[in-house]
Amino acid sequence: MNFALTDEQKDFIDAIRDFCERECGTPDQRERLTEGYREHHSFDIYKQMAELGWLGVTIPEEYGGSGGSMLDACLFMEETSRGLTPIGGYATTLIVAGATQRFGTEAQKEEILGGIASGSVEAIAMTEPEAGSDVGALSCKAERVEGGFVLNGQKVFCSNAHISDHVLVVCRTTRSEDKHAGMTMIWVPREADGMEVIPIETMGGRETNHLYFTDCVARGRRRPSPSSARSTRAGCSSWPASTSSA
Repeated sequence: MNFALTDEQKDFIDAIRDFCERECGTPDQRERLTEGYREHHSFDIYKQMAELGWLGVTIPEEYGGSGGSMLDACLFMEETSRGLTPIGGYATTLIVAGATQRFGTEAQKEEILGGIASGSVEAIAMTEPEAGSDVGALSCKAERVEGGFVLNGQKVFCSNAHISDHVLVVCRTTRSEDKHAGMTMIWVPREADGMEVIPIETMGGRETNHLYFTDCVARGRRRPSPSSARSTRAGCSSWPASTSSA
């Protein structure tokens, strides 16, 4: 097996490296872009990268991406990390992009993947005060109502929630003997009524958050196909869609 990079990938690396050196190559530039190192994500830099087509590197072309591979995304992250580029929102966005490609409906792919390629940040919320690596122990619940779900509970250490367009919330919709069954991933717009985002200050600045859900309504108009609704190791038993408002 040939593990050598292609000429196109080598050119991609060179372009990212040149961009990083030009736009954020000095301490003064990085301090300005991060508001004195308090913010880990610069939307100015991120917008430029979106216009260059880099944020959609793993997204299929029909949704606004370039149709590249996960290796291309790794090259992108490696070079931006090397260049100390303040785009902290990309990591969780890449996770959400992968989940959307695997489980999302066609309408969700158009909305979420298209937004990511254009520069939106997305977040995912799983960890709770009493549920960390054991996702099956989570207790944040969502009750089905006409037209969607009502969420109640708490999440913690939710990276990038404060700068995201949506938070993809993993929550419990039913209980059974199998603790990994009965969980659903639900889109909640960041400005939704009933979701409170409280920052957790760290030595690295503001990058993670508490989330509190109090009768937070997430309206779902679409449902996944049967094949995408099957339970997975992550405990995701279905994928209701979000709307632009709650």
